[in-house]
Amino acid sequence: MAGDSSKLRKWSDADLINAVKVSKSWRFFIVDGDLTMYLIPSQVIAGRVQILLRRYRKYVVGNAAGFMTPRPSAA
Repeated sequence: MAGDSSKLRKWSDADLINAVKVSKSWRFFIVDGDLTMYLIPSQVIAGRVQILLRRYRKYVVGNAAGFMTPRPSAA
């Protein structure tokens, strides 16, 4: 992955997983169904096909619920 974005691994759903480069290392930005946001270093999950996010609580960076705006109720 280092340095060449053309060699990034292809994921089945690019909307679910994003890789970002932070300080010369890749990290995965993940938002789960409860809108909890994680920023997990690639070396921590290297080689895994799937992960259980509850094992990575120390990588929680916030909750996306605060970014949601309520929809106005139908009149």
